[in-house]
Amino acid sequence: MKKFITLFTATLITVLATATEPYTIYCSLSGASYSQIDYGQKSLLRNTLVDENGKAIYFNSAIGAMNYMSERGWVFVDEQKNYSQSVLDRQDISVSTTLIFSKQITSPEQITEGIYTRQMYKEQSEE
Repeated sequence: MKKFITLFTATLITVLATATEPYTIYCSLSGASYSQIDYGQKSLLRNTLVDENGKAIYFNSAIGAMNYMSERGWVFVDEQKNYSQSVLDRQDISVSTTLIFSKQITSPEQITEGIYTRQMYKEQSEE
């Protein structure tokens, strides 16, 4: 009986020690209508946000994009301004904004919960 209790205690300690702690991940939305998502995926090709029918999602404003991400468990962290200047016209400076979000997860599968990209939709459709 002592061996059983010792084995049970050791197993319980191992399970508790390896319990997954939540950790923070980040993503960004960019593009003219905040439709491009980067959450560290392998390829940024076809990273446009789409709905469950594969139709591209475009936002009229940063607030629309922030609400969309908030509904999926993401928290707004910051925005990054990107400045570019035309080589031909030194007076023409364009500014784009990238929105940065974070989320607490316990497994990598939770990164894309409620989020679909054109690439993900394409892969799902091929199955």
